[in-house]
Amino acid sequence: LRVLALLILLAVLGVGIFLATFDADRYRPLLVNKLQEAVGRPVTLERLSLGWSNGIAVQLRNLAILEQAPAAAGEPLVQIESASALVRLGPLLRKEAQVSSVVLSRPQIRLARDTQGGLNVLGLVALAGPASGVGGTPVSFNIGSFRVEDGTLHWTDALTSTPPDLWLKRVDCVV
Repeated sequence: LRVLALLILLAVLGVGIFLATFDADRYRPLLVNKLQEAVGRPVTLERLSLGWSNGIAVQLRNLAILEQAPAAAGEPLVQIESASALVRLGPLLRKEAQVSSVVLSRPQIRLARDTQGGLNVLGLVALAGPASGVGGTPVSFNIGSFRVEDGTLHWTDALTSTPPDLWLKRVDCVV
């Protein structure tokens, strides 16, 4: 029983040391590259970090998905001040991705319809598709809760004669 307790203590200590010394930000260029491939648009990310909070805590700072059209250069399509996810450790060891929670802090989304009736978010449909892991095998990805804090939605419609400029601010929701 003491040996088992010592092994558990060493494992917890090892995970703690790993998370304290691991520099996740060095993988930021790889993540940005993969996100750009997935959405087909330029992506910027200021910081990527790992931590511990009853699971592995992943945090992204200042994530932005940019428009490709030069006319929309002023405002990103999606901009998130902070995105954090809490990944359960046990299922991860069984090669299953179970996320306890995802929190988006101060996301800003710009939806626009052009003069031909096309929406600027159609290229983001790739994000809703199935994820594939190593070798192209599908990855099971479960999220326990999803929360948006202080979000903003900006809608413009160039298809109408007097284009509206609508804002929905201070959006908070939990799914």
